[in-house]
Amino acid sequence: MLKWLLTFVLACALFSAAIPLLKRLGIGSMPGDFRLRIRKAEVLVPIGSVLFFGFWFWLIGRLV
Repeated sequence: MLKWLLTFVLACALFSAAIPLLKRLGIGSMPGDFRLRIRKAEVLVPIGSVLFFGFWFWLIGRLV
């Protein structure tokens, strides 16, 4: 259980860092991605992207 939680947190952090690059490539925010503004900082929480890409990576891993 802890392994999955750690994987999810790391995936959220990676997708949060990659969102500006993804937007330049034409892949915008997906439904389920949250953008929180706390004072002057903007925090991205890409839950929808993590689930979407995680499913595809899991499916590819099962097929290979």
